[in-house]
Amino acid sequence: MKIKLLSIIGTRPQFIKSAAIARASDKLKINHIIIDTGQHYCKNMSFSFIKELGLNKIDHCLNVGKRSSISQLSEIIKKLESLIPKINPDYVLVYGDTNSTLAASIVCSRLKIRIAHVEAGLRSRNNEMQEEVNRILTDNLSSILFSATKEATQNLIFERFDKKKIYEVGDVMFDSVKFYKRKLKKIQTSDYVLLTLHRAENVDERRRLELLIESFLKLSQKIKIILPIHPRTKKNLIKYNLFSKLKNKIKILNPQPYLELLRLINDSKYVITDSGGIQKEAYFLKKRCFITRNETEWNELVKIGFNKVISPTSKNFYNSLLYEINKNVKVYHDTKLFGDGKSAEKILKVIKSKL
Repeated sequence: MKIKLLSIIGTRPQFIKSAAIARASDKLKINHIIIDTGQHYCKNMSFSFIKELGLNKIDHCLNVGKRSSISQLSEIIKKLESLIPKINPDYVLVYGDTNSTLAASIVCSRLKIRIAHVEAGLRSRNNEMQEEVNRILTDNLSSILFSATKEATQNLIFERFDKKKIYEVGDVMFDSVKFYKRKLKKIQTSDYVLLTLHRAENVDERRRLELLIESFLKLSQKIKIILPIHPRTKKNLIKYNLFSKLKNKIKILNPQPYLELLRLINDSKYVITDSGGIQKEAYFLKKRCFITRNETEWNELVKIGFNKVISPTSKNFYNSLLYEINKNVKVYHDTKLFGDGKSAEKILKVIKSKL
């Protein structure tokens, strides 16, 4: 019997994660079907990935598009409710902490279809953050919990999840970075910082965004900054009359394809971001990362001193950022912290063993 596995994705990082599963599925001769909810629709951030990541095709596109969080959830639930029974998968794979992940988990739990959660057990300890709520609810609805790190595993054990459901397999994003790293083209100079900014708490509220931009403009006087701009960020910069001021001082790029973003990370001096995925990609490529949030779900990287959380709400944000940048510290890089680059194969072998 050939296993039928369904991945449900909707955002940029989920394309990357599902591509690792797709490669492993081909190797293990598993029928892997992909549904793209269209949660983050943008031509540069979606369709280019299909070709670039080597995905043969996206089997179903729901085209949900941009909506309020609740409206998006309900629309994804509605569409998946009718589509998933027609596919009738043996397992549904969901990834991370997005609305697509939570919606798929709710539908599958009602349809009595088994859920496997990739990146289970992550905790930022901030229950006001939508992603935190999504990941906790998804963990509770899942039949298999695939954790990426020891800390994620311990979180699940502490919360009294059944240990028999937990499998520490490493990180599928590490699989992808290892797979694609050899394709990166080195540029001549690396005298720049890579900046990404997209979270609602950073870009939606005018005063907070103004303070961040003010700090980055000051930093741009000391080092070149490259900003691949997220559509949400660009919209709000224009709305608050900040875009023209920024584009004269900082090199602004359109959303970048995956390999180009990896190259930008790889060739930078360091990274400033509020992205969960880029925190890890910077680590995989041995670049220090400064996190413009009040907390992170990747606490291991902060504990070993490789990454640093710098609160964007702090009055001393710029001085703190500059202090950390200028610190001459030797940081420890554990090549096994996120597994051995074969996480996707391990995930599929566990699922096969359950059938």
